[in-house]
Amino acid sequence: MPHTVEPNEKEQFVVRLLDEPPFIHSLMMSPAGREAMLDSGDWLVLAFAVWSINDQPSITHAIEFAKSLDGRLNLGLRPFESAEEFGPWCDVHVEDSSFSDVSAERTTENGLHVCIKGKTGSTPIWICFRDGVAAGEHHGLLDKQGLQEFTTRSFQ
Repeated sequence: MPHTVEPNEKEQFVVRLLDEPPFIHSLMMSPAGREAMLDSGDWLVLAFAVWSINDQPSITHAIEFAKSLDGRLNLGLRPFESAEEFGPWCDVHVEDSSFSDVSAERTTENGLHVCIKGKTGSTPIWICFRDGVAAGEHHGLLDKQGLQEFTTRSFQ
């Protein structure tokens, strides 16, 4: 199940898959619109923040989960940097302010020290689509059982 997340020539991140089944797809970062393939069938899309090291294991979890279903749903893996990237391809409303907490820690002779921390449970973002319509969303990490419960609930 080898994969890498790396920048392409357009300085956008991409998931490179090696020897994965045809129901597992690398989706473009920050697309101009939703891909036509998402308009047909059942899809689980994992949108993961490229700046969050905590999101990276979710790629492996998502691939393992999709394989366990033996092609009964398609998996899309989409890297993102900011909430504005969701608008063109997804009806789910996402705000940047939900991704991190910013706080002033202290003022010193060198100036104000600011702390920026990712909010637990804000990413990755899991979205289920049925024939192009968002059927469910979840913000935060999911294990295999959590993925099973989420997709079952979304596709009822």
